Amino acid sequence: VTGASEYNHGQTAQITAIPSEGYHFVKWSDGDTNATRSIIVTSNVTLTAEFAINVYTVTLSAGNGTVTGSGQYEHGKEVTISAIANEGYHFVKWSDGETTPTRTITVTDNVTLTAEFAINVYTVTLTADNGTVTGSGEYEHGTEVTLTVTPNEGYHFVKWSDGGTNATRTIKVTADVTLTAEFAINVYTVTLSAENGTVTGAGEYNHGTEVTLTATPAEGYHFVKWSDGDTNATRTITVTADGTHNPEFANNVYTVRLT
Repeated sequence: VTGASEYNHGQTAQITAIPSEGYHFVKWSDGDTNATRSIIVTSNVTLTAEFAINVYTVTLSAGNGTVTGSGQYEHGKEVTISAIANEGYHFVKWSDGETTPTRTITVTDNVTLTAEFAINVYTVTLTADNGTVTGSGEYEHGTEVTLTVTPNEGYHFVKWSDGGTNATRTIKVTADVTLTAEFAINVYTVTLSAENGTVTGAGEYNHGTEVTLTATPAEGYHFVKWSDGDTNATRTITVTADGTHNPEFANNVYTVRLT
């Protein structure tokens, strides 16, 4: 306070109440609410200036998350504020540039802060041997992604590494995903049958296997051709599908000459 002194009767004294940092003037003890005032001195005067601590408002807001710590606090109060991201989001920064989601501030004035969040981006990684896959890439949380597998020639899809057996499937991305498509080589059946002779080479074979087929006529017969028109009794085929190959035999015809 200023203005305390000795004054002659009838003099005017100017008194002032100046609050310390974080406080505000309320009133003088005689009820006057003017921090600076003039009084005419006609007797001894004793006055007390009353001050009160300032109360400030901390206002916090957020999109895609929640915040704690909003409220009213006295000057100098240390307040912990926190930003908590919703599922699928992450905290980026406060609007004042601070990048710590939980922090302590000392309140010396009204505070307005916004917590900024960003959606999570995840990586879908797909791999395959003996085939191709589509759907790899980076996706925002919650995106529905279609995964597709295409086997190489001579192979078929078996399953994904997570056990899924659908070659084309849709997943909802909520984390990084790593999947491998498993393929198996096709197995084909070579079927051979014959009358009036024997054949070798029948069986089950992996795609691309080279198999030798042999047709041996019974006594009194000779080989004519295979059912696909090939005229080699012994031949090599490359197996790329199930197949039936039947040899044709014919009776031998002999000439009897008499002289």
